[in-house]
Amino acid sequence: MRSFVGGLVVVTALCASQGAHAQYFRNQGIQLPNAGWLGLSTWDYLINGGHAATDLDDDGWNIWDQPTLGAGYFFAIGYNLWLDSQAAIGASTTTTSANAAGDPVLTLAISSGLRYNFLDERHRPYVAAHLQYLQLIAFSAGTAEIPGNEFLGNTPFFIGLRPGVGYEYIFGDEMSVQAELAIVGFLVPDAQRGIGNLFLPASLARLSYNIYF
Repeated sequence: MRSFVGGLVVVTALCASQGAHAQYFRNQGIQLPNAGWLGLSTWDYLINGGHAATDLDDDGWNIWDQPTLGAGYFFAIGYNLWLDSQAAIGASTTTTSANAAGDPVLTLAISSGLRYNFLDERHRPYVAAHLQYLQLIAFSAGTAEIPGNEFLGNTPFFIGLRPGVGYEYIFGDEMSVQAELAIVGFLVPDAQRGIGNLFLPASLARLSYNIYF
């Protein structure tokens, strides 16, 4: 009887310990919403030696930085390793145009990749790597001076790698806020617009509200 009681105490203690360790762990969730900033013209200064694009013959995006709004979904594939996918839209104008105000341009960004949390409780700093897709949508079709990707038939579609770092804070059993900074290198190996005629850089910052379930 004494052995039985002792064993029951040990099992109860183990279960309680596991429950405490896993109280902040849910295996999937959504970002709803995420708000951010897409850096485009910021990189034009670097590419063009300290000045923004003055016409489409200059290297770079010829598009001002823009605010973005989106959503995402993520799920665990290990206790610290997560796969997440995100989609966001942004809006701004071209930096040069026959129109003094610039031509309006939307961006559609879709990404999927992995993030690794260094901690697994309330505070979760992490590193991440994503494949990023970007589509430019100009309202002044045929006249807006937006870059094309010669690798894809001079179409305004770009694919690249997005490494980043971030931090997530769990403030409830099923809710968190998350901040991320990342740089994207979009491959344009046949273009004359990027760094080393190889890629066009961009950057992003994002703040997300997450709901676990």
